[in-house]
Amino acid sequence: AGRMADNAGTGRLRDQIEMNLVGRFATGREVLEVWVGTGRVSLSLARRGLSVTGIDASQTMLDDIRRQAGELPVKLQIGDLNELSLPEAAFDCLVSLNALAQAANWREILGKWQRVLRPAGRMLFGIHSLDHLEAVYGPEDAARHSARDPYTGQSIAQGASYARLADLLEWADEQGMR
Repeated sequence: AGRMADNAGTGRLRDQIEMNLVGRFATGREVLEVWVGTGRVSLSLARRGLSVTGIDASQTMLDDIRRQAGELPVKLQIGDLNELSLPEAAFDCLVSLNALAQAANWREILGKWQRVLRPAGRMLFGIHSLDHLEAVYGPEDAARHSARDPYTGQSIAQGASYARLADLLEWADEQGMR
């Protein structure tokens, strides 16, 4: 929680961009946040009057969010980003800013997440961009740099997901999404 609350350097810019995008593009009344973390997204959406459910693998993080939420109507539960134990078509929007980049198979997880969205539901997520790494370091050096978080420079989980925009668009088309 302390690392996520550190709003310095590029983290500050990332946070501003993410919160702006979520504020603009989160749609509907029922929102699910996967890997709710410190609750910055969920609490912001709940303050706007949306019904928010947050899932995280850490009970400590959920307890901290519960304290911060006070009377805000935020539902919190322990869960795994790989297996959402939630009803089908229960949400208008799914937000996940930091989880997908840590997962080994983004296609499989997005498919599982899609199940909990209503028809025409919206998914807002973050993932590390292989296109950006190659643009900065060149195709031959991109793999060497993919072991580090592009924002913090810290080592990231082995098997973390990097994706190309073209691959994300192809997957979305195959799933009937846009």
